[in-house]
Amino acid sequence: MWSAIRHTWNDATLRIATITAIFLGCTYASTIPYYSLIGVQQLGMSEGQYALLSGSAAAMAMVGSVMMGFFADRSPNRKRGVMLSLGFGLMGFGGFFLYPSIWTFTAFLLVITPVSGAAYTQLFAIIRSVSNTRAPAEATQINATARAVYALSWVVVPGIVGAYMATRNNASDGFAIAVIAFSICLLLYGFFGAPGGRIEPSSLSAWQGLKEAFGLVLSRRIASRILALSMIASVQPFNMLLLPLLIITMPGGDTQSIGIIAGLTAGLEVPLMLMGGYVASRVQLWKIMLAGGLVFALYIGLVGLATNVPQLYILAILNAVGNAILLTLHLSYLQNLLPERPGLGTSLLSIGGLVCKIIAAGIFALLSAGLGFLSVTSIAAGVAIAGCIMLLMLDRNDTTSE
Repeated sequence: MWSAIRHTWNDATLRIATITAIFLGCTYASTIPYYSLIGVQQLGMSEGQYALLSGSAAAMAMVGSVMMGFFADRSPNRKRGVMLSLGFGLMGFGGFFLYPSIWTFTAFLLVITPVSGAAYTQLFAIIRSVSNTRAPAEATQINATARAVYALSWVVVPGIVGAYMATRNNASDGFAIAVIAFSICLLLYGFFGAPGGRIEPSSLSAWQGLKEAFGLVLSRRIASRILALSMIASVQPFNMLLLPLLIITMPGGDTQSIGIIAGLTAGLEVPLMLMGGYVASRVQLWKIMLAGGLVFALYIGLVGLATNVPQLYILAILNAVGNAILLTLHLSYLQNLLPERPGLGTSLLSIGGLVCKIIAAGIFALLSAGLGFLSVTSIAAGVAIAGCIMLLMLDRNDTTSE
C-alpha cells in the first residue's frame, strides 16, 4: 500500500493527474449532493421530471465518454481532451451559478456535465496507462490509491459547503465553490499536465474504429458484467437522490446535515479504499465487488427504517464500506476487461453510470406513484441483491476478472 503511494507521488504524470483529480472531485462534492434539492425544491420540478432529466443526462454522459475514450486512445496527446472537458466545466458550472433556472439546469445536466465529466474518466485513463507499465498487483494498488486520494475532496468539501449553505437561500449557491475548483484544475493541468498518450495500432478509419468501439463495449461479455455491476451500483445514485429529501423530512434535518453525512461517509471511505487496493492484489476483484454489493443492499434497506438523522450517521459506516469497494475497485474491474485500451476501458464506467442511474431514477420515480421511503428502499435493496447473484453466475468460473 505504502509503495503504491510512493510510486504515485514520485511519478510526475501520476502526481499531477491525481492532484488534478482531487480538485475535480471538489466540483462534484460541492454540487452533486444538492442536485435533487435544486431540481425538486428550488426549481419546482416533480420527482418524475427530475428522474427523467437525470437519466437523460446519464445517457449523454455515456456517449460522450465512450467517444472521448476512443479518440484519447488514438491520440498522442491526452491532455487536449482533459483541458477541453475542464473548460466546459468552468463555463457550464459558472453559467448555472449566475443564471439558475429550469432551462439552464436542463442544459447543465444534458450538455455540460457529460463533457466536463469526461475529464474524470480521462484522468484515470492516464493513471491507468502509466500503471500498466508496472506489475498487475502494483497497478491495481496504484489505481486504488489514486481513487482513494480523489475521495479526499469528498471528506473536506461537503462539510464546508454544508456550513456555507446553512447561510444561503438557494441550494445552487454551492456552484460558486465548483467554479473555483475548475479554475484550479485548468491552471494546474494546463501548466504541469503531461501531454503524452499513445497511438492505437489500428488500420481502421476513425468512423469504423468508433463503430467497432461501441460494438466492443456492448458485446455480451462486457455488457452483461456492466449490467450486474450497475444493478449493485444503483444504490449509490439512488441514495444520493433520496437521502437529501429524506433528511429534510426528519426532525432537525437540514442542508447542513446533508453535508455532514456526505463528509462523514467520505472520511471513512479513504482508509477503506487504501485497504481495498491492498486486498484486491490478493483476492479476485469480483469477489470483493460481490461483498460490497451485499453491504450496499443491507445499507439501503436499513435507510428505509431510519426515523431520525443520528441513525443515518450510524448507517454512514455501512455506506462507506460499500462506497469504498465500489468507487475503488469498480473502475479497476472494468478496465481489466479492456486492458490494452485504457481510454475505452475507463469509459465503461460511464456506460455503467448510465445504466445504474436509469435504474436509480426509475426506483426514485416510484415516490411520485405514492410509494413511501420504506417501499422504494426495499426495492433498491432487492435490485442490488439481484446484481450480486448475476455477478456470481458470470464470474465464479471465470479468471479474466482477477
